[in-house]
Amino acid sequence: MESKALNISLHLCTWNIGMQGPNDDKFTDLLGLESPKLPDIYAIGLQEVTARPITYMRSAFYDDPWTAKFKQVLGAFNYVKTKSIRLQGLLLLIFVKRHHLPFLRNVESTYTRTGFAGLWGNKGAVSVRLSLYGRTVCIVNCHLAAHHSAFKERIEDYDMIMDRHFYYNSETERVLDHDYVFWMGDLNFRLDDMGVEEIIKHVEEQNYKKLVEHDQLKKCIDDEDGFDWFSEGQLNFPPTFKFEQETDTYDKSRRPAWCDRILWYMATEDGLATEVLQAYYKSQPGYKLSDHRPVTSLMHFKVPSCATGQTVEFEPVKKSIVGEMLTVRYTVTENTKTSSWDWIGLYQSAFNDVYNYDAYQWAVVNGKKMGSKGCVVKIPSKHIVTRGQYCLCYVSYAQSCILGMSEVFSVLDVKVIENEVQKPVSIVTQQDDPPPGVPVLSPVM
Repeated sequence: MESKALNISLHLCTWNIGMQGPNDDKFTDLLGLESPKLPDIYAIGLQEVTARPITYMRSAFYDDPWTAKFKQVLGAFNYVKTKSIRLQGLLLLIFVKRHHLPFLRNVESTYTRTGFAGLWGNKGAVSVRLSLYGRTVCIVNCHLAAHHSAFKERIEDYDMIMDRHFYYNSETERVLDHDYVFWMGDLNFRLDDMGVEEIIKHVEEQNYKKLVEHDQLKKCIDDEDGFDWFSEGQLNFPPTFKFEQETDTYDKSRRPAWCDRILWYMATEDGLATEVLQAYYKSQPGYKLSDHRPVTSLMHFKVPSCATGQTVEFEPVKKSIVGEMLTVRYTVTENTKTSSWDWIGLYQSAFNDVYNYDAYQWAVVNGKKMGSKGCVVKIPSKHIVTRGQYCLCYVSYAQSCILGMSEVFSVLDVKVIENEVQKPVSIVTQQDDPPPGVPVLSPVM
């Protein structure tokens, strides 16, 4: 048994935004930002993000408006976007508190198309898996077949996702191989054997227990047709679909339903000490951009406490000056998995994305062999261009994560830079080809 455990909090949000863009709202209620204790991780799953060809192509090179918005909001609270994945209208964003970054491992994403028998991505699932303090976590965002009559199609979509969703990590190749799984999205399950007016009457009376008796997802789980491995909290909020836009009025052309759901699974075999507690499960009626209301949940789950430090430790940077070479010294613990494609990134101390580095330099190959003597890399003077607060990160290419972060240090402006210097791109020696088929976190060249 584990003598100690660390309680990790995860805020999940699923929202079908109906092709709408973000407004000026700071999403305080949506993200629970007024809470005295903010969560360790945010997982935000959106459906029906605008996927027009020009917009979708642009998102391959730049943040889409929703990603940029959440980065701006959460970055102000010391969160870093660790991973994101997009499949047409599906978008999943993972933000982690900065101090947890060195304890993530094997961060990986994948997707499954289910539209038109798996040929088209208008429906399907995207997911991110990772290890955190030795526990494996998988977060899924999905959009299943629409319309009341498509009950069997939704089950088929679920089966297809479970069959085709694979990860490169050999110990957790499938969704249910993980210690913890959190599944959210527009599952599109409806209410059977009730008319619109009857459903609305029960909603007005807050008689949700009666409505749950007719819920397709509950039937699906009870009959073990799908999602029977998963648990769900009580539905103590009104159906989240379908509203007239910008109003609290249901669109009577459709039967109101709990389309938007959040479920979880935890492993129980092999003596693992796993536990999930749901602090709340609710809709967010104040957000009326689309015909859906967002649904949020705060989960708590346990991981082993971190008994050791970072696997890469940086020596403190005593002084750095604009226009002068920065010497970086660090040590790598003996059992650390490294690659010839690992790199050292120079980041502004308030960075909100693992790709928001100012400069990088390749790490010493097989740095762990240097032992206590440590490794030395030098970031050329032409890259040290702006005064401010910075930190260094050792980024693992193969594990797609940060293995170590330095203390924050100042870059001082004590020299006059005569010519304007553009954002640097390192020119480095030729590296070996990376191993095929491995998810990577490599610097953008």
